[in-house]
Amino acid sequence: SETVTLSAPTDLCMEILRVERGNLVISFIAEPGQQITFWGSAIGTAYLSTLPAASLASLYERSRRNGGPLAPTQTLEQIRQLVEQVKESGCARAFGAVFADAGAISTPLPPNVGIRRCVLTVAGPAERLRTKEAMISGLLLREAQACAG
Repeated sequence: SETVTLSAPTDLCMEILRVERGNLVISFIAEPGQQITFWGSAIGTAYLSTLPAASLASLYERSRRNGGPLAPTQTLEQIRQLVEQVKESGCARAFGAVFADAGAISTPLPPNVGIRRCVLTVAGPAERLRTKEAMISGLLLREAQACAG
């Protein structure tokens, strides 16, 4: 199986809260407390898809001004396009966005799960995830629906 994470937003990034590590020889290694950028990552894009447009723009601008490794590398328009894809399909996908050979597929969980808006993610080698993308997306969406009650 692949690595599964549960994440939630902090001020200017996503923080991994829980990790179930994959049992395959080559699997994605994540640790609780690890920070992942909002901008371009599957985890971040899934979360951003839950925000109103004005909040997204404000967060983008604040993150851009703050700079550093978690700052956006794409334009706000590019981010908006990624967010729209998540709203249409229910899942964010990123391959090579955070780590060169890694991929992730993420979905936002309903607002009734946790104090902060959480995101459920499956991560692993990009090549392997691409071959199972439809199946993984379907599983994530079913889990999110089950959380909705």
